Amino acid sequence: MTSILQSPTQTRRTNSLGRAKSSCQHCQAAGLTCDRARPQCFTCISNGTICPGYKLDLRWQRGVAAKGNLAGFRYPTPKVRSSKVCSQSHPGEQKRRWRGKVSKDTGDRHFTFVDGTLGGKRGRKANIPETVCPEARGQDQRLEPNDQLNALHQTNSGVSDEQSPGSECVQFMHFAEASREPQARLDCDFDGSAEVNGLYEEQAYADQEASYISSPGDDFIGNICENEHYCQISIPPRIQSVGLDLGCHSILSCYDQYICAIPLTADCFLNPFRVSNQTYVVSQHLLHAIMATSLFHLNRLNESKDSIKLVDSHRSESLGLYSKALNSPAWQNKAVTFLDTALLLMYLDSAQSALGLYQIHLQGVRSIIECSGGESTLIPNNSKLRAELAMFIWYDATIALLAREELVLPLSYLESILRHGHSDGWSYLELTGCLEEFVVIMAKLSSLAQQHETAREKENLYFDMGAVDEVERTLRGVPVPYPIFNEQLDEETLDFLRDRYHCIEAWRNALLIYIERVFRWQRAGPVPLNAKYHARSIMEHAKCIRKENNFQKQILLPVFLAGAEVKREEDRDFVRDYCSWWTRLCGSKMFIDAASFCEEIWIKLNEEDCDGIWWGSIVDRKCAESELPMRPQILLG
Repeated sequence: MTSILQSPTQTRRTNSLGRAKSSCQHCQAAGLTCDRARPQCFTCISNGTICPGYKLDLRWQRGVAAKGNLAGFRYPTPKVRSSKVCSQSHPGEQKRRWRGKVSKDTGDRHFTFVDGTLGGKRGRKANIPETVCPEARGQDQRLEPNDQLNALHQTNSGVSDEQSPGSECVQFMHFAEASREPQARLDCDFDGSAEVNGLYEEQAYADQEASYISSPGDDFIGNICENEHYCQISIPPRIQSVGLDLGCHSILSCYDQYICAIPLTADCFLNPFRVSNQTYVVSQHLLHAIMATSLFHLNRLNESKDSIKLVDSHRSESLGLYSKALNSPAWQNKAVTFLDTALLLMYLDSAQSALGLYQIHLQGVRSIIECSGGESTLIPNNSKLRAELAMFIWYDATIALLAREELVLPLSYLESILRHGHSDGWSYLELTGCLEEFVVIMAKLSSLAQQHETAREKENLYFDMGAVDEVERTLRGVPVPYPIFNEQLDEETLDFLRDRYHCIEAWRNALLIYIERVFRWQRAGPVPLNAKYHARSIMEHAKCIRKENNFQKQILLPVFLAGAEVKREEDRDFVRDYCSWWTRLCGSKMFIDAASFCEEIWIKLNEEDCDGIWWGSIVDRKCAESELPMRPQILLG
């Protein structure tokens, strides 16, 4: 049946929702071959650029009524002799004359601008769901977060009081009392328009996830070598340059394609940082956390006051809504959503500074798990939760290692996710660049380090080194064969295997340095020769990894532990260059903080020439002298 809206003489046209009639603006300007696919051509995507879209052939039809009973019909356009005559008439006068008259005249008429102002025109009412814009609900709502989450509002804030009009709402002592005004408006419309644009269609998500598929565990190497995302994960320069000019949907799309993979070694099949669009549409605290993380990376090149204020605003809004949601009834059914937000907030804090209140995040994660049924209920039945817990345990282990304290999360969490997560589509090597065997050893060494520090402070306690010797034997016995030449493998695969080997060996030597410095070294004695030997080994392994490969990015903690031992200026320059390079490439300021810690150690060693100076004394002093409301921790991983 012919539609009444279709003209009988209308010719067959292309599917405007599938293919465009002409090339996109970028391909047309660059002289590239465009496949004209909507909403973004694959030519731009393959080149690492955002497709600007297609030109629309908009033509104004002269004399067509837009509203009323005669909408769509033509009315006669007045013949104008001169612009002076038209300028003397009221703009609504001719419209009143034409009302009720319909003309068949379809010829184009001369158009002239006239003086005068339009009548009162009521703007279109925005149809924004309540779940998307919390500020639409009013400004009289009050949040009552717990004291630990309140403290997070004071950390990592780069905005002074005069920069942010609502900065009082994010202060530690006044946050619970103040009526919060919306700080970060989300001009996102999730009423279905996104599906028309094609940014968040289910098919697009399925195609994207299919391109990241890799086998977990030891079997992933063969597939990942061919994945371009493993060699370099960064935001294309063209996307970095636009920053705040991107719209909300474009920012979320950029997060899904690029930003969510920045913390990882490779964008694996089950990326713990990737969030389904169905999840953040109904979770405001998660949506604000995504926006804060995305804007931090998109605007890290200029770091203007406006961009820093906007990131802080979204972060503060996410923390407030996150705290309020935890106080709401029946939140236990949304454990994964809360872990999504907690993971992004913790990563954002680490990207802004290596020094932060990370234990608050970890304690909150443990409370969420225990209140939602416990590890025996959640971990075996939820693959996304296992991937997120893997990252939390990694953060916890690296923090506890430097602090020489017990992990916040139980070791049973790690054992459970390793037991149930081998077929999830992720591995610790893909997430962090470290073997899962080493992660278990890191957790055990942290616990033993706390016992050792306690025994050192009390004369009547004796620490048994037998457990440390057993852990060291296990560490040295983890098999990692050196990759040999194979004619059946291409050059990229061979380079990948060598990078992987050097990354793993850097971590092994870092843990051996840790054992020598924490357990065997007498604090006032000379530096153990084993520590110097392993530091030199780490430097050699780090230099052997290709500079553009993400395996080198993941050995920040080994480079820091080795940098604290070296005295040659050549090795120190490598530490400086390494931290500066990866700060520019991935935007995380923990690299620069690690370099500054090493600089303090080197100054002490040069001035006093004392072997008693080590990284532990600098870490303890940094945490003790912090102005944060609680004792902070250092995260370098």
